[in-house]
Amino acid sequence: MKTLILALLFTSCASNPNISPELSHYVDNFFTEYKASLDVQLGKSGNYYDRIQDHIRIKREDWEVMSPTFREMLIYHEMFHGVTFRRHLNNKWLTDGCPYSIMYYKIDESCYKKHRDHYIKEGFSRKGEFIKDKV
Repeated sequence: MKTLILALLFTSCASNPNISPELSHYVDNFFTEYKASLDVQLGKSGNYYDRIQDHIRIKREDWEVMSPTFREMLIYHEMFHGVTFRRHLNNKWLTDGCPYSIMYYKIDESCYKKHRDHYIKEGFSRKGEFIKDKV
């Protein structure tokens, strides 16, 4: 069963035991935009959203070598899977050749920096569009 919980307006993930402390800054930023919550942890394997377990796991080994920009991009991508029920969108491009959606399976960090506002807006604007059974 979906354990998605609506969060209170100014609730922080920093005190939430379901959010790894290293991930809380990025998850808090996402929740500022969307006002939702789910289990997000660092682990030995990952980077994925599990629809059955309703959690996100980020591989600690990968996380430790990621730039802050890449960390945000990964957390937002996985959160869009888990909170807005998006699947990958791998077949649409911006005019400069960058992926159209943050839901592209792998976005170059330079594309993310250049189009961050577009990616966030696009992610929220298409809630549930690609996973019909979750809407």
